[in-house]
Amino acid sequence: MRKVARTAAAPAPTATPPAATPAPTPSPEPAPSATLPRTIHPLPDDCQLSADVGDHSQVVTFVITSDDDTTPIEITYPGYLPDSAAPEARTVTAVGPVITILGSTCGDGPESEPWPFIATGTSGVHLSCSAFFGGKLIRSASYYAEGDTVNDLVADCTSHPGM
Repeated sequence: MRKVARTAAAPAPTATPPAATPAPTPSPEPAPSATLPRTIHPLPDDCQLSADVGDHSQVVTFVITSDDDTTPIEITYPGYLPDSAAPEARTVTAVGPVITILGSTCGDGPESEPWPFIATGTSGVHLSCSAFFGGKLIRSASYYAEGDTVNDLVADCTSHPGM
């Protein structure tokens, strides 16, 4: 019998840990929603926005677009009051390029009266408006001055759903 020299078994290879995965790089955050569009909400005593369509209110949305974010735009728009058949004309000055005015009718009456909605710019080239009632477009208008900047741009979306 022959003796075979025993050799020590080689140690088992150690498993190398997987390479650490780098932490994900966060994506840049989008611009805050308060920046664009600039949104004007109902005043405290106005009919308030409601998601409940059973309360007979309808969302009214006015959108103004302009060619820059520095020129003031004077906007006349309707405010809807709970106990009034006619909307109350309001005026606000804001800058674009996108301005959204949200309102809501509550009760009967405001749909039969004209809704004043006029955007006036002191200078620029483009100015547009659109009026929506309960999700349907009821009027849109644009002012476009071909060529040089002009004064007194006017986009008039005065209307109501029955017009």
